[in-house]
Amino acid sequence: MAGTVHSKDKMFLRKFIGECDAEEHGKLEMNINMDGTPCIESKVTGQTWTLDWQELVHMAIEAGVAVPRTQIETNITEAER
Repeated sequence: MAGTVHSKDKMFLRKFIGECDAEEHGKLEMNINMDGTPCIESKVTGQTWTLDWQELVHMAIEAGVAVPRTQIETNITEAER
């Protein structure tokens, strides 16, 4: 699982972004920590989930947002032929 779940006793200095109602899971508050990383707090449990930038980059790559440089270079070379 990506990210870290913190107990309700952990304090974070953060900026409020918004909130949503996750139906059967209750309200979730979306924040940004002072280092700019995402932070989501459950208003039901009081627990907070954080994700650091390195994990976020790896998730984006796994989702297909980027391809290996060698693949790009191969595609460019083939297009030039």
